[in-house]
Amino acid sequence: MPRRAWLFCLCAVSSTACSCLCCFSPLLWAREPDVLSLPAVVAPTKVLIVPLSVRAEFDLLVKEVSLRLRKAGVHARVDDSNTSIGKRYARNDELGTLFGVTLDFASVQNRTMTLRERDTMDQRIGSIDDVIATVTELVLGGIDWAEACQRLPAYDRVQAVD
Repeated sequence: MPRRAWLFCLCAVSSTACSCLCCFSPLLWAREPDVLSLPAVVAPTKVLIVPLSVRAEFDLLVKEVSLRLRKAGVHARVDDSNTSIGKRYARNDELGTLFGVTLDFASVQNRTMTLRERDTMDQRIGSIDDVIATVTELVLGGIDWAEACQRLPAYDRVQAVD
């Protein structure tokens, strides 16, 4: 490719990238830490799967949830790092991840999980089936967060575990 054509292509890509950044810059809003508030259509990762523990009993559940989301057409990522759950959520808020689902000891025992919305940090709880159905509709645009809140009860941070 001639040098002049290469330079033109570089400028075109650069201006397109700048245009995209200009369009989305209002979506980066301040909260400690920063949140990239991308809409579902452009967010690279839609759902973060956060297992509370790296114990073996969580492995099958994490794989099940990940597979079911993938089959529904929802891009999900698992964060099983050793950092606190808050830091894992914060890191993914900065990347624009829309929702987080948390798998904890009650998930293993009762087959429930929590759903967290990025912009409000509101958390809901339900059966794994209900949460997957709800988050799938949220991502695909079938419902909004207000409708999801009608379907799933608020998470009061208490779950019965034997």
